[in-house]
Amino acid sequence: MKLITTCIALLLCANCSALSNPKIKKPSIVQQTTIGSKIRARVTYYCSEMPFGSKVAQPNIKKATPGLTIAAHPNFKFGTKVSIPGMKMGKNEFVVQDRGIAITRKVASHGHHYVFDVFCKSRKEMQRLARTMPEYMNITILSKP
Repeated sequence: MKLITTCIALLLCANCSALSNPKIKKPSIVQQTTIGSKIRARVTYYCSEMPFGSKVAQPNIKKATPGLTIAAHPNFKFGTKVSIPGMKMGKNEFVVQDRGIAITRKVASHGHHYVFDVFCKSRKEMQRLARTMPEYMNITILSKP
């Protein structure tokens, strides 16, 4: 477990320094985040079997809920509801309840798009979704807190 945590930390540090590299093109426009707007975003997945488990960053929430919890960039306040097309989990409405340095720095999209990290019930479901769903999707903002 310690080896896995160390590897993830090294990967994050490598990605952080890559994003601060002036040769890497950063996004020039901030996408609209108004209610009803669609945002092109990278969708990734995590589960309780990963290093931070089901802990969430939102202070009044104790644990992540599969089919509800997503991690998102700080531009999306806690409690923001979004719809992810084709996602067959719950009511297809997800709530921003978590953050993460890789999400905040848009590591999975190389700094070009927002990243939404969907909490899954198991590693098996996470891997199935990663294999069957598109990497980039048009996310709809349903409501803001």
